[in-house]
Amino acid sequence: MSFKQIHKWVSLIVFAQLLIWLATGFLLGKVDPYSAGGRDTLLHQSSKSMAHFYEQVDVQENEQESEQINEENNKLPQPFVSMNSLLKDFPSATQIRLTYLLNHPVYEIKLAAGAHAFEASDYRLVDALSGELIDLSNPKLASKNENLIYALAFQSHKEYVARLSNKSPDEVLGVALNGLSWSNDENSLTQFKSKEIAQLLHPPIEDLARERNAVWQVNLNDPEQTSIYIRAQTGQVIAHVNEVTRWRDLLLMLHFMDYTQEGNFNNWFIKIFALLTLLLAGTGVWCLGRLFKDGQLKITWFTGDKHFVIQVAQTKGAKNAESVSIKAHPNSTVLAGLLDNDIDIQAICGGGGECGTCKFKGSTDIPITQADRKHIKDSDLDFGYRLACQHHLKEVDCISLHSLF
Repeated sequence: MSFKQIHKWVSLIVFAQLLIWLATGFLLGKVDPYSAGGRDTLLHQSSKSMAHFYEQVDVQENEQESEQINEENNKLPQPFVSMNSLLKDFPSATQIRLTYLLNHPVYEIKLAAGAHAFEASDYRLVDALSGELIDLSNPKLASKNENLIYALAFQSHKEYVARLSNKSPDEVLGVALNGLSWSNDENSLTQFKSKEIAQLLHPPIEDLARERNAVWQVNLNDPEQTSIYIRAQTGQVIAHVNEVTRWRDLLLMLHFMDYTQEGNFNNWFIKIFALLTLLLAGTGVWCLGRLFKDGQLKITWFTGDKHFVIQVAQTKGAKNAESVSIKAHPNSTVLAGLLDNDIDIQAICGGGGECGTCKFKGSTDIPITQADRKHIKDSDLDFGYRLACQHHLKEVDCISLHSLF
């Protein structure tokens, strides 16, 4: 394969990808980022202060309410699990954080974590009151954790929060949900999970290309085909994915050439494309240099049309040739100049130097190109035969054409 052919094929590949970039860039501009990010349904829950476990209400202000709250506080089985006992059980812990899971206090223990949340990590959840390990990533405990997974998913979706709190979806946006709690039993969630499906997934995950941790997927039975994803190690709701999200992700995959679903633009396909673009530039410079070397490309300024003489014979070797004068720009190829002046000449490939049918006879000092050598015998080259698509009119003064070769 010649450099010229390599240049053509590489230019075709680069041009196709440029069209994909333009099309996907335009379509991405039309995507609603609010819906694509799941922010039209996602609720970020804010938990109340830990102090409510030990609050005492002033009896003089409201004796009945005071007695009720203090009675609830006295139901605490024991104080929070101590840090010493946690460090004894998890000596390699690098961070221990007291947080909430469905308004229930838990310890989030970090053993190992990457720079980003989606990178492979190692966390443990421990009940802050009982000290029991909460393992949402164990498939054997899936039935035990099912209600908790559904509750975590539902409390993050505005439609379900609205149904639980008897409010409109607009009224619950940004409002913490206290309706679902640690003690929800099967009956309290039956009406919400009758048609939903929850399953534990491990990477790679189709909707979350970058995620490297196990997640729970709760597929909702809604028109948007929403899937709620919960990181199994921490119980954190990390995404609401719907049809708009999937359409946006498809466009991003094509735009960044992320065909292996790595979740970033620093992939091998885009690196290979960069090398192809560099190769295209290199072969282009090489082809340009050959054109200058062969005399096919010359820099001319302010050159107007000129007259050229064409001799046309009916058969090769005929003595009675008809002379025709044409007017064309010197920088036009011989093929283009003839066709522009309604002089028929065979050119099956349309002027790409591939078919070798657009032959003409000029002077023997016309430079010989690679395409000339490929399609014309040496003996004919010595007589001045060349390809019309490979030479410009400024290289010739008089041209002889034969309708039959």
